[in-house]
Amino acid sequence: MKKIINILLIIYILLIYYLVDTNTKLLITMNFSLYLLLYSLFSTTSIKDNKNKKELIYTIISLSILSIPISIINYQLGNILNIEYLNITNLLCTIFLITNIIIKIISKYLNKNRIISIHNILTLFINIILIIILKNKYNISLLYIISISIFIIILILFIIFVLRKHKQNNTFYLKEIKNNLVTDKEQVFTNIIKSSYIYISSIILYYILTNTYINPNTNIILSNTYFFGIILINIIYKIIEKYITIDNINNYNQIINKVLNISLTICIPLMVISYPLSKIIFSSNYNMIFPLIILLFFYIIYNTIIKLSINNIGNKKINISLLLGLLAKLLLEVPLINSAYRMGYDLTLGTIISTSISLLLAIILLSIFITRKYKINLLNNFTNILNIIYTNIIYLLILVLFTLIIKVDNPKYITNILVVIFYIFISIVFNIIKKKIIRK
Repeated sequence: MKKIINILLIIYILLIYYLVDTNTKLLITMNFSLYLLLYSLFSTTSIKDNKNKKELIYTIISLSILSIPISIINYQLGNILNIEYLNITNLLCTIFLITNIIIKIISKYLNKNRIISIHNILTLFINIILIIILKNKYNISLLYIISISIFIIILILFIIFVLRKHKQNNTFYLKEIKNNLVTDKEQVFTNIIKSSYIYISSIILYYILTNTYINPNTNIILSNTYFFGIILINIIYKIIEKYITIDNINNYNQIINKVLNISLTICIPLMVISYPLSKIIFSSNYNMIFPLIILLFFYIIYNTIIKLSINNIGNKKINISLLLGLLAKLLLEVPLINSAYRMGYDLTLGTIISTSISLLLAIILLSIFITRKYKINLLNNFTNILNIIYTNIIYLLILVLFTLIIKVDNPKYITNILVVIFYIFISIVFNIIKKKIIRK
């Protein structure tokens, strides 16, 4: 079912890009970043005893009560940002989130993940049909209304056919609700910090584009970068993540070397073909993918370092490092956006660079804490890092030299596809040769 959901999700996103109007795209982008932030708060919410009816009921009631102040705050936030219908969609987004969390808990109670899958498939399928029918009249509110309606049906069926028949076996105390809502505090904190980067960037960039520089393409720039672009690099990250194994902290240098090598090997060709990819995927007249690949490179290392840090250094040190990184983001965001504008670059480059620098700061701090605690000698690994960088510089130079022959800034769609295929082929050949040389 997961494959079906992924296929439907990709179709849904593509239909949003090509059929939905720019105002709705802006609302979707703002709600997307808000949803990520809110989901981080409840990312570890679960029930410990999947046979305890009282535990399930109390947890659902607690979530429902918590949704009231969160909904009010998000509604008011929509009013403050002064985006038409954002207050209503923020409210619906909050309800949508809580219903998804409750479905997850019900699935845990029944030990049946198919309930979540059925809910997601029905929601996506109906919305895909509606987008095709309504096209630019489609509104994000329909997604929430349909999803919430399906949730209500599932909840009613669950109460009638399951909950009423289950006997109460255990006692459950109200003080345990807190532990159910947040089962892993460190994981929740880490998730909140990660999602905050996207939410902060979306709000600040929107404010600057509409108030400082009054850009008529604000909706397009924001949605292309912080919705479609973020989804694209997340897909790439999920593919890369499969090749990154994090085992023993004592293998720190080897893990870092592997992550650095994989990141550069993937990101360098993506940077070179970023313009034709932008034309193929998004029909964009500007290179929106290039700055996102820079962000992807730092995010891969950032996420790896966090995974290495959890359970290996104190939570306090991790929290301080992540907070300082986020603080740097807040301080650098506006100056770097203004600098990008003065130098004639796209404003998204400024916000991406501020995020990248902030991630780098957190990476450095966490690395210092890890190496000090486990007495890992980074100087012994310096030569290996230089070799990795040196090899990838040669890799980059070869691709750049090929751009003098095979141009990457072609206006034609078919030509761009052929260009992407060509540079992927060159990258594969280079890496095959590199592996053979390393073996010898």
